[in-house]
Amino acid sequence: LAQDPLTEVICASMESCRNGDQLRAAIHKASRAGKAVIMMKVGTSEAGAAAAATHTGSLAGDDRVYDTILRETGAWRARSIEEMVDIAYLLVNGQMPVSNRVSLVTVSGGIGILMADDGARMGLEIKPFSKALMEALAVVLPYGAGHNPYDTTAQVATTPQIVVDVGQCILQHTQDDSLIFYLANNGLAPLVFKDTLNALLRLKASCKDRLIVVIMPSEAGVRAELEQAGIPVFEDPTRAVTAISAACQIRQRRNAMPALGVTPEPSRLAIQPSDESKAKQLLRQQGIAVIEERVCITAKEAIQAANDFGYPIVAKILSSDIQHKTEIGGVLLGLAHAAEVEAGFETLMQRAKYARPDARLEGVLISRMVSKGVETLVGMHRDPVFGPMIMFGLGGVMVELFKDVSMASAPLDQAGAHQLIDS
Repeated sequence: LAQDPLTEVICASMESCRNGDQLRAAIHKASRAGKAVIMMKVGTSEAGAAAAATHTGSLAGDDRVYDTILRETGAWRARSIEEMVDIAYLLVNGQMPVSNRVSLVTVSGGIGILMADDGARMGLEIKPFSKALMEALAVVLPYGAGHNPYDTTAQVATTPQIVVDVGQCILQHTQDDSLIFYLANNGLAPLVFKDTLNALLRLKASCKDRLIVVIMPSEAGVRAELEQAGIPVFEDPTRAVTAISAACQIRQRRNAMPALGVTPEPSRLAIQPSDESKAKQLLRQQGIAVIEERVCITAKEAIQAANDFGYPIVAKILSSDIQHKTEIGGVLLGLAHAAEVEAGFETLMQRAKYARPDARLEGVLISRMVSKGVETLVGMHRDPVFGPMIMFGLGGVMVELFKDVSMASAPLDQAGAHQLIDS
């Protein structure tokens, strides 16, 4: 389908994946060829993932990784069949939006507010109209209200086609905006709607590069004429805004899509880190900056290390059997002088022995305290389907509290790293 010149949109539903690299390459190829790829991946819950594994006989993998892979390859992940079909319908009968900016014209103020709320929540830009545009609109429709959404009010029922004149004025004074009309149920009366229909067809013919969408229940013939002219017709405002937002993000993802990398092969480490100190030795060997620290077996050694580093000091229990130190009170911050370091050493050893009498204690890790900066998490997750993924997000206790962690496929270049941080 990626090579088929007649295919514009590819929709797919997936329970699981056996070959991550092959899926990556397929979606990447389709996106590079200008095809919009809309995927629906089921099995997001624990129960759903278990059912998918039973049904397909393959590993489910981390659901967050699927989100990452689809984003990196320019695809969109739909959360329902309705959403997938809506996006495909918009792109086949309309076109890809040129930008995230949207202008809203409505015969109902309340519906305009609903669309503005939905658009803002979904990442669309709904900016107030300029002074020049508002002055021009006042000439076209003196009783109109609002600065985007623009409310024509119910008075427009006497001359309904004037709504299209409003839209034309907006397109002339904006750049790259998509234009959405909410026209209530006028499309159900073809004879009454005829003048408005013809005006919409003329508007689209004069602005072929702009996405124009109409929201209204309509008679089949009215709908068919609009679709043939390149104007999609939705009945529900939220579904229309959702589809437009998704199309915008497909365009953005396609433009920002990184080159398809090769999944690194697993490699054996010269050091198999068993505790924090040994893990940091490995990081230091790879050129990653690590705060100067020292493993201390006695309180006297801890005081000497603190005097060498300078105060304030951080002291942490060191044990390959204790991964989460804060849960047992195994971290002391801001130790200001030798007496506090000595007392802290004894406190950490006692707490560790009490909380984990079975743990092997290698001593206490003494390091200089860093008080400024943002605590972050950088890590690697090896997904069973897609291989190594780099993780980045808020660190420390904030990891579980906010779960603000994003992922990217390895290998990661500098541009990709900046995108990961920004996300």
